[in-house]
Amino acid sequence: MNKNTLVLEVEYDLANGVFSEIYKVYNIDYAPYILKSFYIENDVNDISFRTNLSEWFKGRSIPR
Repeated sequence: MNKNTLVLEVEYDLANGVFSEIYKVYNIDYAPYILKSFYIENDVNDISFRTNLSEWFKGRSIPR
């Protein structure tokens, strides 16, 4: 989500700390720039897109 806008529908693997599956991209325009640059419309499970999503998400987490 980006405030009130649905962006992605994903599955997060908590044990490994990565996104294991991207089901649907609703509105890529509301995603962070780093994700938009790796987005391929017909291949949402592209490894570079999922890797960058996971890395971006790790940077957004609250430290222990």
